[in-house]
Amino acid sequence: MFATLLTQKDSDSKSRSFDDWFESFTPAKTDGSTRAAEQVQKLVRHQIIEEWMAQLPAHVRPIELAAQFESVLLNVIGRWDNHSAVLIYLDELVVTDRLDERWVSPQVFAEIARLSRFVRQTRQARALG
Repeated sequence: MFATLLTQKDSDSKSRSFDDWFESFTPAKTDGSTRAAEQVQKLVRHQIIEEWMAQLPAHVRPIELAAQFESVLLNVIGRWDNHSAVLIYLDELVVTDRLDERWVSPQVFAEIARLSRFVRQTRQARALG
């Protein structure tokens, strides 16, 4: 009986398969294109992070922050050219517990503090220079 439900006779007496009923239906792609796009985006994010970190002194680079909270680091990078915006964001991370202390290592908090100090120092140096 199931087979008869999957088959229909058209006016020419030719049988049409069930799949032909939905001619406008487009199944989800299974060729891995979504996965490939995600991999490209990941590579681009890592490239952005690597290039940004290369500009920092080694002792300031937030390695653990990048490993544990990539999206937070990308937010820092996005604000980096605006000293006020990056300082406000870094301060909010520490003060408002945006990063839950139960899950964040003391090393990540130390890296955020170092970044904040570095931004303040470079801002003062530019103001004096």
